[in-house]
Amino acid sequence: MSALNENDLVNLIKQLETAISQSPSTERDDQQLFERAIWTVENLDKVVRTLTDTKGFIAPQGRVEAKKIEILNSIASEVSAVWETINDGSELEDLGERALNLVCGELDKLNALS
Repeated sequence: MSALNENDLVNLIKQLETAISQSPSTERDDQQLFERAIWTVENLDKVVRTLTDTKGFIAPQGRVEAKKIEILNSIASEVSAVWETINDGSELEDLGERALNLVCGELDKLNALS
């Protein structure tokens, strides 16, 4: 994936929030939610810096970590709510489990640091 600029990241975050808020969801929506959740976690530092840095000033580490936890908790809540409804052994279920495991792993790391 090529490097994204700040506007692309903000756009992607808005798309993720939109995908999360859609109800009822379809299999394609669920897949998109899981894929965007995985991308967000894998690029969490970049996403959080975009949201917290202002006018070229780097945000304090505590603020950055708090924002990461906020984002991860939100993603975990939405992904788990959708994932719990899929119990057919499909690739979609596996993707949801991967997304949830990734989010929980990052939360565990952040909690271990505090």
